[in-house]
Amino acid sequence: MAGTLGAPLEDTRGVDAARSDAELALDIAQVIYDARTAAGMTQTQLATAMGVSQSRVSELEGGGAVPNLKTLAKVAAAVGRRVHVELAA
Repeated sequence: MAGTLGAPLEDTRGVDAARSDAELALDIAQVIYDARTAAGMTQTQLATAMGVSQSRVSELEGGGAVPNLKTLAKVAAAVGRRVHVELAA
């Protein structure tokens, strides 16, 4: 019986993928927060510059969503930066 002591472990690939998505969301959230605060902007100011709601900025900074590249480009433009993507080993 799965889940009992001594039983075979269930496939955890889905859990690992969810954990990776959550970690990615938090890493990107920190980058967005750091860029906004370095630019001296409030969430409301960033939201206005991006054309989104303040609650969307809050969601991005809280790690509640992994933004797509279009959203990252909007953030970058709003804070006077550019998007740089790197695939590290």
